[in-house]
Amino acid sequence: MFKDGKYRYSLGFGGNTEKERRVGELLERLGNRKSSLIVDVLSEYIDKHPELENAHGKIEIKITASPSAHSKEKIEQMVRELVAETIANMQITDNTQTAANSIDADSLDKNIAIMLDNLDQF
Repeated sequence: MFKDGKYRYSLGFGGNTEKERRVGELLERLGNRKSSLIVDVLSEYIDKHPELENAHGKIEIKITASPSAHSKEKIEQMVRELVAETIANMQITDNTQTAANSIDADSLDKNIAIMLDNLDQF
């Protein structure tokens, strides 16, 4: 609400998720200096989504994880699957010696590249 030359809003949200707790704690530490942070953050968001400035009526923003964003559990599952696939392609010749049967350098390089491509998720 714009009143007396200032925009005034009340903001409230739960502390049910880690994201909400982190944001809540930061806002608590900012004390009365929250306004400049909110203006900077929302201004950057509007710059990335200029269609919001031209929207009429109620604006609804839905936040979803990007398709490339994976949870720690999902990344661990992917690594386990790659390792299991590699092991499945190995043949044990005796108790002390293991030889790669059908694993060629290209296949191994491909699996390693897949794992390395997902490292940025950590």
